[in-house]
Amino acid sequence: MVFSSLFFLYIFLPLCLLLYFIQRSLTAKNIVLVCASLVFYAWGEPVYVLLMLAVSALNWGFSLAFEKKRSRALLALCVALNLSGLIVFKYAGFLVENCNAIFKTAFAVPQISLPIGISFYTFQALSYSVDVYRKDVAAQRSYWKLLLYVSMFPQLIAGPIVRYVDVAAQIDAREQVYELHRFLKENIEGFENSRVLSTAMRIGARESRMVTGDYVLTAEDLKAYVRFDDAIAAGNYDIDIHNPEGTGTSHYFFENGKWYTIPYRSLVVKGMENLLVAGRCISSTHEAQASYRVMPIVCCIGEAAGTAAGVAGRDGTTLRGVNIAEVQRILRAGGAPI
Repeated sequence: MVFSSLFFLYIFLPLCLLLYFIQRSLTAKNIVLVCASLVFYAWGEPVYVLLMLAVSALNWGFSLAFEKKRSRALLALCVALNLSGLIVFKYAGFLVENCNAIFKTAFAVPQISLPIGISFYTFQALSYSVDVYRKDVAAQRSYWKLLLYVSMFPQLIAGPIVRYVDVAAQIDAREQVYELHRFLKENIEGFENSRVLSTAMRIGARESRMVTGDYVLTAEDLKAYVRFDDAIAAGNYDIDIHNPEGTGTSHYFFENGKWYTIPYRSLVVKGMENLLVAGRCISSTHEAQASYRVMPIVCCIGEAAGTAAGVAGRDGTTLRGVNIAEVQRILRAGGAPI
């Protein structure tokens, strides 16, 4: 099936969306997606669905094995078995023809139909096994969830190749949405007849990389409510640190009516005269970022960066040498509590 066909646009896709959204349980939604993806792939040549199922099962099994034993020999075997399918279906004829030409043999040249998208789903499944081996992601215990990752029809036959680490959170977070919704229905008055209509398009990253600036903001600065001379933003959202392993959260709550400030120097990239950063990537420690990363505060940081750029442009100075008092005056005029 191709995306531009009338059947896909007016029958398959609307029917898939309808069946997906009328399901109440996540398991049922996943079943719809897997079945739709298999039907989509089987439309042209049904028998090759078995090959995709086998490739998914192969990498699912190896990933579970890698969690128990990280063996290079096992990884080499995994790579070899995955690539063997590509060699047979894509290059068998080419290899036999060249063998006949070079060695003057007369082997029959195999005429094997090429499965659609075999390179995409093979390398995607293989990348998952390699990521598990490297401990970049935990092995998926459910074969059907892994199959959902491998076979999703929007990118099955034309790519791009998507790493499992980028999809795993979306698969698991959808489960968590329904767990939270179930809690609301059972425990919070007014939610008895509610239902989940939709979720966000993609998972948001809680933490990002940070530059090294003229000043590195720390959790100690926040806890001490430091009022910097070059403050350009303020906040008092708790220091909310999630365990990287996925369980547990620690909180440090600030006192009511008190707030910390963020210095302009944390926006100025060290060693650069005209480069500012804004948002959660400013110069700070991991612990400090766990507080100021929320949208209201990073919006204030962005406003300050834009204001500084405007003042520097107007006065003909560098961003490092901008008149910070003028920047603060403009921000205060807009209501900034700095």
